[in-house]
Amino acid sequence: MAPKRWRPNLPFKDYRFEIEDTIPAMAATIGKVVMVGAIAATFAGALAQ
Repeated sequence: MAPKRWRPNLPFKDYRFEIEDTIPAMAATIGKVVMVGAIAATFAGALAQ
């Protein structure tokens, strides 16, 4: 990594997305959906009994 500048990361400034960012973003999205689905299924299972 070669950062181009040393300044604080201010909100809404300097958010650059590159092609390599899509893989972790998709993995995180899939993981979140699976986790929420598992919690919902557990909750629904507890209500069904």
